[in-house]
Amino acid sequence: MEGCDGELTGSIYRIAAVMADCSVTAVFEPVMFTVTAVVTGDGFITPESVTVAEGKAAELTVTPAAGSQLSRIEGCDGELIGNNYRIAAVTADCSVTAVFEPIMFTVTAVVTGHGSLTPANVTAVQGSAVSLAVKAEPGSRLSSIVGCNGELTGNNYNIAALTADCSVTAVFEPITYQVSTLISGNGSITPADPRVIEGEALELSVTPDAGFRLSRIEGCDGELTGNNYRIAAVTADCSVTAVFEAVMYTVTSIVSGGGTVTPALITIAAGADVSLIINADDGYQLAAVTGCDGELSGTSYTISALMADCSVSVEFRAIEPDTVFIATPVFDIPAGTYSVAQTVTIHSSSENVSIRYTLDGSSPDINSGSVLNNGGTVLLSESTQLKAIAVDTEGNTSELLQATYRIEKSSTAAGNTSSGNNSGGALSLFWLLSLALLMIMTGRRRLV
Repeated sequence: MEGCDGELTGSIYRIAAVMADCSVTAVFEPVMFTVTAVVTGDGFITPESVTVAEGKAAELTVTPAAGSQLSRIEGCDGELIGNNYRIAAVTADCSVTAVFEPIMFTVTAVVTGHGSLTPANVTAVQGSAVSLAVKAEPGSRLSSIVGCNGELTGNNYNIAALTADCSVTAVFEPITYQVSTLISGNGSITPADPRVIEGEALELSVTPDAGFRLSRIEGCDGELTGNNYRIAAVTADCSVTAVFEAVMYTVTSIVSGGGTVTPALITIAAGADVSLIINADDGYQLAAVTGCDGELSGTSYTISALMADCSVSVEFRAIEPDTVFIATPVFDIPAGTYSVAQTVTIHSSSENVSIRYTLDGSSPDINSGSVLNNGGTVLLSESTQLKAIAVDTEGNTSELLQATYRIEKSSTAAGNTSSGNNSGGALSLFWLLSLALLMIMTGRRRLV
């Protein structure tokens, strides 16, 4: 403000004495205030300082540095809208303070099974690298690991740059090994071909089939105790081999008197049937045959399902010259198991004889048993033991013949359906040969 030699004091312009026309010029300008930016952390406020007229608005741009974020901003009664800090009206010098802090993200470890990720949870600055140590417990191994765009290198899961909260999932599974069970012969190993966790013990049950025995078993550093094969610790794929072999039993024939047993000695697998042929020499007859739980039918001594070493004792007795020889009767159907009822013909090669028989297990004699004409038949509709002798008119008797018949189901129809190996034709031929032999023997002896 100037002119007329005046002087401004405060808001008053004084002119001491007006001596002529003059002019006073006053120049007015805006009142200006300064807004100053104060920054803490990694970020920027632009402009750093701004001067504006009183009452005017001001706007500052807030920009965090990479990896940082605005934590708070305040001052000059401003308001943050987006990335801009707006001051509606500046009325005094003031400052705007912005605090920036690092952006932090958390990596969460999720573990399934027996193992660990270390650290289990980690918080790190955005963009920084994170590494997790992967460790499986004994007996386990890492099956899979995913998450946070990481990569497994050795025992470390490396995340190159963390860009968000995320999780890493590791799945651990038991280390298992295959134990293969190999069998030679007839038998079993239980369980068969198991998978076993590393370091765990395994026990296998070893069972021979009927008629077999365990010859040897080996593999996987196991040890046989009783029927169990124990492996202390499975540490690799391996195999257990068991060898089973047939159990063999021997039937020995002990013969006294004149006659033969064929075969005299036989060795056969356990559970098999044995058939011995017993023949008396001329002038001898069969007196007794025992042993091995066998049954005599005609000249055949049958041992069913041999399960032990045993011996058969056969006694042949000389036929006394003064003794009347009565031919032992024969059954036209051999002992055995049948599916239907059987009609058995009983015949002695001696003349003028009748047949006495029993079905209740007792032995017939001249005074007991049912009477049947020579060559008559007996219907067997259920399982029974048939015993028979031949008796002449003078009361002389033959040797006892016995056989066991097993009828699986009752039937009234007679037949000859056997579960054995004899056929009708072979049996008829056997009967005819036996009859011819007995007739020859009868002809060579004096009857009294």
